[in-house]
Amino acid sequence: MQLDLPTLKTLGAGFVNLGIFTLIVYKAGKKPFLDSVAARSSTLREQIQDAKKQLESARAQYGDYKSRLDSIHAEVAALRAQNAQDVTAVSQRLREAASKQALQIVSEARMSRDAAVEAAKRRLALEAGQQILDRAEALIQSRITGDEKAKIRREFSNQLEQIR
Repeated sequence: MQLDLPTLKTLGAGFVNLGIFTLIVYKAGKKPFLDSVAARSSTLREQIQDAKKQLESARAQYGDYKSRLDSIHAEVAALRAQNAQDVTAVSQRLREAASKQALQIVSEARMSRDAAVEAAKRRLALEAGQQILDRAEALIQSRITGDEKAKIRREFSNQLEQIR
C-alpha cells in the first residue's frame, strides 16, 4: 500500500472522525459508565461484607457445634460411667435383698420344721399315752373279778366321804 497525500488525507479524516466519535462517546457515556461502575463496586462491596458476616456467623456456629460435639463425647462418657455405677449398685442391692430373703426363708423353714416336730412329738406322746391307758385298762379289766370291783367301789366311796 502506498501512502500518498489523498490516502493520508483520507486516513487523517478517519482519525479525526474517530477522535470526535470517541470524544462524543466519552462525554456522553462517561457519567453512566462511572455510575454503573460505582453501583457495581458498591454492590460487590455489600456482597463481600455480607459474605464476611455470613462467614463470621458460620464460624461462630461451627465453634458452637464443635464445642457441643466435644461436650457430647464427655457427656456420653459420663452417662456410661453413671450407668455402670447404677448397674453395679442395683445388682449389689439385689444380691443383698436375695441374701436377706434366703436367710429369712431358711429361718422360717427351720421354725416351721421345729414347730412341726414339736407338734408331732406331742401328738405321738398323747397317742402313746392313750394307747398305754387303753392297754392298762383292758389288762386291768381282764384281771379284775366281781369281788375286786365291789371292793374298789367301797374304797372309792370311803375316800369320797373322808374328803367331804
